[in-house]
Amino acid sequence: MTVTSVHSAAIDEFVERARQHWRVPGLAVAALHKGEPVHVKAYGVKSLDTGDPADIDTAFAIASCSKAFTATLAAALVGDGKLGWDDPIRKYLPEFRLYDPWISDRVTIRDMLANRTGLSRACPWECSDEIDRHEVLRRAAETQPLAGFRDQYAYSNIGFVVAAEAMARAAGRPFETLLEERILAPLGMSATKVAPDAWRRATNIAVPHHQLREVPRARGHWNGDGIVGAGSMIMTAGDAMRWLKLQLGGGRIDGVEIVARDAFAETHFLQVAARDRQWFDGYGLGWWIQRLPSGRCVYHDGALEGSRARIRLDLDQDFACFTAINLDSPANQPVSNFTFRQVSGLEQEDWIAKFDGYAEHDRATWKARIAAAQADDAAQPSRWASGDFAGRYRHWGFGTIAIEERADDTLWLSVAGDSWYDGPLVRYGAHAFEYQGDGRLYPERPMPTKPQGMPSWVEFTEAAGRITGCIWRGMWFGEARCERL
Repeated sequence: MTVTSVHSAAIDEFVERARQHWRVPGLAVAALHKGEPVHVKAYGVKSLDTGDPADIDTAFAIASCSKAFTATLAAALVGDGKLGWDDPIRKYLPEFRLYDPWISDRVTIRDMLANRTGLSRACPWECSDEIDRHEVLRRAAETQPLAGFRDQYAYSNIGFVVAAEAMARAAGRPFETLLEERILAPLGMSATKVAPDAWRRATNIAVPHHQLREVPRARGHWNGDGIVGAGSMIMTAGDAMRWLKLQLGGGRIDGVEIVARDAFAETHFLQVAARDRQWFDGYGLGWWIQRLPSGRCVYHDGALEGSRARIRLDLDQDFACFTAINLDSPANQPVSNFTFRQVSGLEQEDWIAKFDGYAEHDRATWKARIAAAQADDAAQPSRWASGDFAGRYRHWGFGTIAIEERADDTLWLSVAGDSWYDGPLVRYGAHAFEYQGDGRLYPERPMPTKPQGMPSWVEFTEAAGRITGCIWRGMWFGEARCERL
């Protein structure tokens, strides 16, 4: 598919600047305005190892952008009379349990898809490649609450995994089969796949890359069974045009109704407010909801190791855009912003400088935190040697966390039953260590203390002359307080 528009040259030029600036191997863009495609293109390569060029039929991992597919499938089933938004989960999954029996009886499809259950993300089954969907359902009751039930927005993958399985039971078909038959096939999205092992069924796929020592390197794909319904899909720029058209068409495409209009519209309505409203107003069903000066914006970001994606719908502007990259990088977001403003005729900003500014602010905040800790709670001299923190710790959601002493004043953190979290702790204070993420990225000696992706740290607590626990902060789960065993 080739689309020629007055905007393409400008978009091409910006995409290449952004791609080179952030060292992105491959990038895909699909944009729709007033029902017409204005830009569909892929750039760069599928893998730095092979150098094979990406094209509009190259599938990229879309991670949490998958949530809107789950919500749209639910809307289709609601329209078909097979499901109700406010049906209790236990109507379809009678064995399902959460931490509170009263909530277990009452939590609904809508609650799960609106991220209003209050569930914390501090557990291995929230985002793991080593746990399948059945284990997520079995262990959901071990997930601690972060907020009150239906009290506020609290992001969680678990709710979408549960909702996906409830839909499967309601329709008597596996979720991935149901999604393909009810949504993907009618839309003609033949290259879009659902986990498990979605990439094994794709013949043209972008390989994820991570940055090690600021150099992009290819890495493996996710299995994705444990996040089916939440973040398990891959999609091409070509297929994305069909998906965007359905979204702007209110459940219809090319005059054909795929999803009943009223049920579909529910997914774009605000269901629960975000308390701080810093980045968005709240959550719909599988979408973040925001009101911008330019009008209503419904969007979602997706992030898995080595991949990023964004789908943006500017409803009042009748504009939609899909961007995806195969690198841990923010590059797809400024591309999305630039494309919207270019097509809408709005004044541009220096998006590369703006996003570099966000990153620099994060780095400066993290450096200031380290400097303050070193001043107030210096590692040397300290009564505690690194080995004094080694041991086993218990957390409600994560279970057992082991901290092992290694060479070079470094500790190693691991979560029982899930190697995805394995990673080094590098000391910067008497009680404080930086957690440097997935240990599989660090086959060499751990890096000196500095921000590695999303800053995360572990602070140990003491009482009566002994180490009594630790607080693991940062990452996507906020805070996990652990007791020493």
